[in-house]
Amino acid sequence: MLIGGERYHPSLYAFIAQRYGLPSDIAEHLVPTSSCSSCYGCRLVTISTNTAHGRLQTSTYGDQAAVVAELAKATPTLGRRLQATLPFIEAEIVHAVRNEYALTLPDMLGRRLRVSFTNIRAADEIAPRVAELMAAELKWSRAQKNEQLAQWRTFRDSSMGLQLLDTKTAASGTAKK
Repeated sequence: MLIGGERYHPSLYAFIAQRYGLPSDIAEHLVPTSSCSSCYGCRLVTISTNTAHGRLQTSTYGDQAAVVAELAKATPTLGRRLQATLPFIEAEIVHAVRNEYALTLPDMLGRRLRVSFTNIRAADEIAPRVAELMAAELKWSRAQKNEQLAQWRTFRDSSMGLQLLDTKTAASGTAKK
């Protein structure tokens, strides 16, 4: 059995939302809302289009969502969203560092949250706060935190193409003001 699948149930998200007082979109992000033959609510990230809300929905923790929700409950500031339009909360960063050996900012944004694959601009927006949270957990110096931000920018530009996207947008005359 995969981690997160042992006690998984399709309505687990509702329990998480009620017990921990989390908004439903955050609870749905932490726990898949429907089972699928390929993930069974496991820790593997599934991405599906949520047509009711017109957005991409990621589901990540399965029956382990309560561990993340408990962090948010124990330290209310960790229940804050990292970005207003996305369901990611600060507790996910702390959880990934403490329990999943997340050690770098590109790993956190790319592989753990996967936000760099679903919304690169939002990933870029939350990178400084995620770096602050990781720095506190990993006891990074200011120089180490700045190095992680530099590594993020390199990853973003080389692997995710944000620099290329910005160049094309500017060339077409549709650059944001």
